[in-house]
Amino acid sequence: PPLLLMYLGRLATFAFWVACVGYAIRILPFHQWTLSWISLLPASLFLHASLTADSTTNGLAFLLIAQILNISFAGTSFTRKRAALILSLSLLITINKVVYAPLILLLFFLTKDQFGSFRKKVFSLGAIFLAHAIVLFIWYQYAGDLFIPADDY
Repeated sequence: PPLLLMYLGRLATFAFWVACVGYAIRILPFHQWTLSWISLLPASLFLHASLTADSTTNGLAFLLIAQILNISFAGTSFTRKRAALILSLSLLITINKVVYAPLILLLFFLTKDQFGSFRKKVFSLGAIFLAHAIVLFIWYQYAGDLFIPADDY
């Protein structure tokens, strides 16, 4: 039954968003209550309880920002595991909505000490940006033909 599938989809997207935001709140080094307050706004709850890709995008964006802030302000280092997590999150967000791609620029706020050296910082950021460029190029080669201009409706 389509109605049941729609409600299950709404429940799944809302549960995914709650899990992402809950984890983001837990790892934020400061302003946990601010993110809690923003996520509990009625418009936010209404949007994220609907069947839309925005729930996934916003949940992953909150998680990406929280990860970068955690590295930046909690005194943790930029390890390969964190690099893989940040790369995965940012690629998922960017493929879903390209306008969120500038979130990856938050990595420039990290210091060379968090990477170990300036050389590692340049290499890590370069690899992340190169991966984004390659994935976006491949994605647009594949999905570019799927776009329908408004005049063709």
